[in-house]
Amino acid sequence: MASLLALDFDGVICDGLHEYFLSAWQAGCDRDPSWSESPESDLENRFRLLRPVIEQGWEMPVLLQALRSGYSDAVLLAEWQKHRDRVLQDWRLTSAELAQAMDRVRDRWIVRDRKGWLQLQRFYPGVAERLAQQTVPWVIISTKDGRFIAELLEQIPNLCPPLAIYGKEVGVPKTQTLIQLQAEFDQIAFVEDRLPALEAAAHLDSIDLYLADWGYNTDRDRQQARESVRIQLLSLADFSSGRAPA
Repeated sequence: MASLLALDFDGVICDGLHEYFLSAWQAGCDRDPSWSESPESDLENRFRLLRPVIEQGWEMPVLLQALRSGYSDAVLLAEWQKHRDRVLQDWRLTSAELAQAMDRVRDRWIVRDRKGWLQLQRFYPGVAERLAQQTVPWVIISTKDGRFIAELLEQIPNLCPPLAIYGKEVGVPKTQTLIQLQAEFDQIAFVEDRLPALEAAAHLDSIDLYLADWGYNTDRDRQQARESVRIQLLSLADFSSGRAPA
Protein backbone atom coordinates (compact mmCIF):
# COMPACT_ATOMS: atom_id res chain seq x y z
CA MET A 1 0.00 0.00 0.00
CA ALA A 2 1.05 3.61 -0.56
CA SER A 3 0.68 7.08 0.94
CA LEU A 4 -2.12 9.43 -0.06
CA LEU A 5 -2.72 13.18 0.13
CA ALA A 6 -6.39 14.05 0.75
CA LEU A 7 -7.41 17.67 0.25
CA ASP A 8 -10.52 19.68 0.90
CA PHE A 9 -11.26 22.06 -2.00
CA ASP A 10 -12.90 25.29 -0.83
CA GLY A 11 -10.59 27.00 1.63
CA VAL A 12 -7.61 24.75 0.84
CA ILE A 13 -7.15 24.76 -2.93
CA CYS A 14 -9.53 27.47 -4.07
CA ASP A 15 -10.81 30.75 -2.66
CA GLY A 16 -14.15 31.37 -4.32
CA LEU A 17 -15.72 33.51 -1.65
CA HIS A 18 -16.94 36.26 -3.99
CA GLU A 19 -18.55 33.65 -6.25
CA TYR A 20 -20.11 31.91 -3.23
CA PHE A 21 -21.63 35.18 -2.12
CA LEU A 22 -23.05 36.08 -5.53
CA SER A 23 -24.36 32.55 -6.18
CA ALA A 24 -25.93 32.37 -2.72
CA TRP A 25 -27.59 35.75 -3.22
CA GLN A 26 -29.00 34.72 -6.60
CA ALA A 27 -30.22 31.39 -5.18
CA GLY A 28 -32.03 33.34 -2.45
CA CYS A 29 -33.59 35.63 -5.05
CA ASP A 30 -34.72 32.61 -7.06
CA ARG A 31 -36.46 31.10 -4.04
CA ASP A 32 -37.79 34.25 -2.34
CA PRO A 33 -39.28 37.16 -4.31
CA SER A 34 -38.87 39.47 -1.31
CA TRP A 35 -35.13 39.60 -1.88
CA SER A 36 -33.89 42.60 -3.86
CA GLU A 37 -31.93 42.07 -7.06
CA SER A 38 -28.77 43.54 -5.51
CA PRO A 39 -27.49 42.80 -1.98
CA GLU A 40 -26.93 45.47 0.62
CA SER A 41 -23.48 47.09 0.47
CA ASP A 42 -22.08 45.70 3.74
CA LEU A 43 -23.46 42.18 3.40
CA GLU A 44 -20.50 40.62 1.61
CA ASN A 45 -18.07 41.74 4.30
CA ARG A 46 -20.26 40.13 6.96
CA PHE A 47 -20.61 37.00 4.82
CA ARG A 48 -16.80 36.81 4.55
CA LEU A 49 -16.42 37.07 8.33
CA LEU A 50 -19.00 34.32 8.92
CA ARG A 51 -17.90 31.96 6.12
CA PRO A 52 -16.04 29.67 8.61
CA VAL A 53 -19.36 28.47 10.09
CA ILE A 54 -20.52 27.08 6.74
CA GLU A 55 -20.11 23.35 6.15
CA GLN A 56 -22.27 22.78 3.05
CA GLY A 57 -23.21 25.05 0.16
CA TRP A 58 -26.96 25.12 0.89
CA GLU A 59 -26.19 26.92 4.15
CA MET A 60 -24.91 30.00 2.32
CA PRO A 61 -28.33 31.41 1.34
CA VAL A 62 -29.51 30.61 4.88
CA LEU A 63 -26.64 32.67 6.27
CA LEU A 64 -27.67 35.59 4.07
CA GLN A 65 -31.28 35.22 5.15
CA ALA A 66 -30.16 35.21 8.78
CA LEU A 67 -28.23 38.44 8.23
CA ARG A 68 -31.22 39.98 6.46
CA SER A 69 -33.40 38.94 9.40
CA GLY A 70 -31.34 40.85 11.94
CA TYR A 71 -29.08 38.21 13.50
CA SER A 72 -25.79 39.61 14.74
CA ASP A 73 -22.42 38.30 13.60
CA ALA A 74 -21.47 37.32 17.16
CA VAL A 75 -24.64 35.27 17.68
CA LEU A 76 -24.20 33.39 14.41
CA LEU A 77 -20.52 32.68 15.09
CA ALA A 78 -21.37 31.32 18.53
CA GLU A 79 -24.29 29.04 17.66
CA TRP A 80 -24.64 28.79 13.91
CA GLN A 81 -26.34 25.40 13.63
CA LYS A 82 -29.12 26.25 16.07
CA HIS A 83 -29.92 29.54 14.36
CA ARG A 84 -29.44 28.04 10.89
CA ASP A 85 -32.17 25.48 11.57
CA ARG A 86 -34.50 28.13 12.99
CA VAL A 87 -34.02 30.43 9.99
CA LEU A 88 -34.56 27.53 7.58
CA GLN A 89 -37.80 26.57 9.34
CA ASP A 90 -39.08 30.15 9.38
CA TRP A 91 -38.17 30.54 5.71
CA ARG A 92 -40.21 27.43 4.87
CA LEU A 93 -37.54 26.06 2.59
CA THR A 94 -35.54 22.84 2.80
CA SER A 95 -31.81 22.22 2.54
CA ALA A 96 -32.46 20.16 -0.62
CA GLU A 97 -34.33 23.03 -2.26
CA LEU A 98 -31.53 25.46 -1.50
CA ALA A 99 -28.85 23.02 -2.68
CA GLN A 100 -30.70 22.63 -5.97
CA ALA A 101 -31.08 26.40 -6.25
CA MET A 102 -27.32 26.88 -5.78
CA ASP A 103 -26.53 24.25 -8.42
CA ARG A 104 -28.96 25.80 -10.89
CA VAL A 105 -27.41 29.25 -10.41
CA ARG A 106 -23.94 27.89 -11.13
CA ASP A 107 -25.06 25.79 -14.08
CA ARG A 108 -26.74 28.82 -15.67
CA TRP A 109 -23.73 30.97 -14.98
CA ILE A 110 -21.27 28.52 -16.57
CA VAL A 111 -23.42 28.21 -19.69
CA ARG A 112 -23.87 31.98 -19.97
CA ASP A 113 -20.39 33.15 -18.97
CA ARG A 114 -17.94 30.36 -18.15
CA LYS A 115 -14.93 32.69 -18.26
CA GLY A 116 -16.55 35.15 -15.88
CA TRP A 117 -17.51 32.38 -13.44
CA LEU A 118 -13.97 31.02 -13.42
CA GLN A 119 -12.41 34.45 -12.92
CA LEU A 120 -14.38 35.00 -9.70
CA GLN A 121 -12.50 32.10 -8.11
CA ARG A 122 -8.78 31.86 -7.55
CA PHE A 123 -6.32 29.25 -6.45
CA TYR A 124 -4.42 30.19 -3.33
CA PRO A 125 -0.85 31.40 -4.09
CA GLY A 126 1.43 28.48 -4.93
CA VAL A 127 -1.24 25.80 -4.56
CA ALA A 128 -1.79 25.18 -8.29
CA GLU A 129 1.97 24.86 -8.76
CA ARG A 130 2.19 22.41 -5.86
CA LEU A 131 -0.56 20.25 -7.34
CA ALA A 132 1.03 20.33 -10.82
CA GLN A 133 4.21 18.89 -9.29
CA GLN A 134 2.46 16.44 -6.98
CA THR A 135 4.03 12.95 -7.10
CA VAL A 136 2.21 11.27 -4.22
CA PRO A 137 -1.31 10.10 -5.21
CA TRP A 138 -3.97 12.60 -4.16
CA VAL A 139 -7.73 12.93 -3.90
CA ILE A 140 -10.22 15.69 -3.16
CA ILE A 141 -12.80 15.27 -0.38
CA SER A 142 -15.27 18.16 -0.44
CA THR A 143 -18.88 19.14 0.15
CA LYS A 144 -18.81 21.06 -3.17
CA ASP A 145 -20.39 19.41 -6.21
CA GLY A 146 -17.71 17.37 -7.97
CA ARG A 147 -18.48 18.71 -11.44
CA PHE A 148 -17.75 22.27 -10.34
CA ILE A 149 -14.45 21.13 -8.80
CA ALA A 150 -13.50 19.38 -12.04
CA GLU A 151 -14.35 22.52 -14.00
CA LEU A 152 -11.98 24.59 -11.86
CA LEU A 153 -9.15 22.04 -11.87
CA GLU A 154 -9.09 22.21 -15.66
CA GLN A 155 -7.50 25.64 -15.26
CA ILE A 156 -4.27 24.21 -13.80
CA PRO A 157 -1.67 23.62 -16.56
CA ASN A 158 0.03 20.20 -16.67
CA LEU A 159 -1.98 18.93 -13.73
CA CYS A 160 -1.80 15.24 -12.97
CA PRO A 161 -5.45 14.89 -11.96
CA PRO A 162 -6.52 13.48 -8.61
CA LEU A 163 -7.26 9.79 -8.32
CA ALA A 164 -10.82 10.73 -7.39
CA ILE A 165 -13.04 13.66 -6.49
CA TYR A 166 -15.36 12.85 -3.61
CA GLY A 167 -17.81 15.74 -3.84
CA LYS A 168 -21.25 16.51 -2.48
CA GLU A 169 -22.78 13.84 -4.68
CA VAL A 170 -21.03 11.08 -2.70
CA GLY A 171 -23.48 11.76 0.10
CA VAL A 172 -21.40 10.54 3.07
CA PRO A 173 -19.40 12.42 5.72
CA LYS A 174 -15.74 13.08 4.98
CA THR A 175 -14.77 10.75 7.82
CA GLN A 176 -16.55 7.88 6.09
CA THR A 177 -14.65 8.55 2.88
CA LEU A 178 -11.37 8.54 4.81
CA ILE A 179 -12.26 5.18 6.39
CA GLN A 180 -12.87 3.74 2.93
CA LEU A 181 -9.53 5.06 1.70
CA GLN A 182 -7.72 3.45 4.65
CA ALA A 183 -8.37 0.09 3.00
CA GLU A 184 -6.16 1.15 0.08
CA PHE A 185 -3.53 3.42 1.63
CA ASP A 186 -1.40 2.78 4.70
CA GLN A 187 -0.79 6.47 5.42
CA ILE A 188 -3.06 9.44 4.63
CA ALA A 189 -2.45 13.16 5.11
CA PHE A 190 -5.73 15.07 5.26
CA VAL A 191 -5.65 18.85 4.77
CA GLU A 192 -8.86 20.68 5.68
CA ASP A 193 -9.74 24.23 6.68
CA ARG A 194 -12.64 23.38 8.99
CA LEU A 195 -11.60 22.31 12.47
CA PRO A 196 -14.79 20.26 13.16
CA ALA A 197 -14.09 18.08 10.09
CA LEU A 198 -10.63 17.31 11.42
CA GLU A 199 -11.87 16.67 14.93
CA ALA A 200 -14.38 14.17 13.53
CA ALA A 201 -11.47 12.21 12.04
CA ALA A 202 -9.18 12.42 15.07
CA HIS A 203 -9.95 8.86 16.15
CA LEU A 204 -8.71 7.37 12.87
CA ASP A 205 -5.26 5.81 13.02
CA SER A 206 -2.72 6.30 10.21
CA ILE A 207 -4.21 9.66 9.21
CA ASP A 208 -2.22 12.84 9.75
CA LEU A 209 -4.53 15.84 10.19
CA TYR A 210 -3.68 19.37 9.07
CA LEU A 211 -5.65 22.60 9.53
CA ALA A 212 -5.02 24.95 6.60
CA ASP A 213 -4.43 28.29 8.33
CA TRP A 214 -5.13 30.23 5.09
CA GLY A 215 -8.66 28.88 4.73
CA TYR A 216 -12.07 29.62 6.22
CA ASN A 217 -11.31 29.32 9.91
CA THR A 218 -11.07 31.62 12.90
CA ASP A 219 -8.31 32.67 15.31
CA ARG A 220 -9.91 30.40 17.89
CA ASP A 221 -9.81 27.43 15.49
CA ARG A 222 -6.14 28.02 14.78
CA GLN A 223 -5.30 28.29 18.47
CA GLN A 224 -7.10 25.01 19.17
CA ALA A 225 -5.08 23.36 16.42
CA ARG A 226 -1.85 24.63 18.00
CA GLU A 227 -2.88 23.04 21.28
CA SER A 228 -4.09 19.76 19.76
CA VAL A 229 -2.12 16.52 20.00
CA ARG A 230 -3.72 15.19 16.80
CA ILE A 231 -4.10 18.22 14.53
CA GLN A 232 -1.20 20.19 13.08
CA LEU A 233 -1.52 23.80 11.98
CA LEU A 234 -0.29 24.10 8.39
CA SER A 235 0.88 27.32 6.73
CA LEU A 236 0.34 28.18 3.08
CA ALA A 237 4.09 28.63 2.63
CA ASP A 238 4.81 25.10 3.87
CA PHE A 239 2.04 23.58 1.79
CA SER A 240 2.71 25.40 -1.48
CA SER A 241 6.44 24.72 -1.25
CA GLY A 242 5.87 21.01 -0.70
CA ARG A 243 7.55 21.01 2.73
CA ALA A 244 4.37 19.68 4.32
CA PRO A 245 2.66 17.36 4.14
CA ALA A 246 5.79 15.75 2.64
